Amino acid sequence: ESKSTTQPIVTQVPEDTGSVTLPTTAPEQTTTPASDNGDENTLQGVAPSFEASSDSKSKSGDSDPTLVKPADPPESGPLKTAQKFATTFVEYEVGTKGAAKDFKKTATKQLAKALAVDPPRQPANGTVPKATVLNVVKGPKEDGKLGVSVALVRLGTSSELRLSMEESGKGKDRQWLVSEVRG
Repeated sequence: ESKSTTQPIVTQVPEDTGSVTLPTTAPEQTTTPASDNGDENTLQGVAPSFEASSDSKSKSGDSDPTLVKPADPPESGPLKTAQKFATTFVEYEVGTKGAAKDFKKTATKQLAKALAVDPPRQPANGTVPKATVLNVVKGPKEDGKLGVSVALVRLGTSSELRLSMEESGKGKDRQWLVSEVRG
């Protein structure tokens, strides 16, 4: 039995093209069934939907090389928190003022403090391209910690953030917070 993996389909659209047709695979080929003997580091989830969006042109009229439609927002509490953290993280990594303060809502105190103390270093000249959060996929849950994978797209290239989350608080104040970020 072979496992197929899917790669995001990203394309650069020429400026004179009015419409775009992106190749896609059949739905039955876009998911990998979970198995009990699979690799524990492989996260299971639904492949994102790829289609051209009406806002694929920037304000200057240039084509946006990323024509990938982000997945619908997650419904579960931990994944909502992970998506909010990732959205803040992509603002933080391009140097948006005040972004580090927003980590207090989605990260443990230790992680929020560490991110505020050591912000990303930006190049002296030029701009840092901002990523888009594509999707959030739940991973393994062990010893009260939950692994989460966040797919990002920046300039037509995909990357991943691996988050570790843990439950915090008691009773009705109980919530999931990001305790570690890798990627």
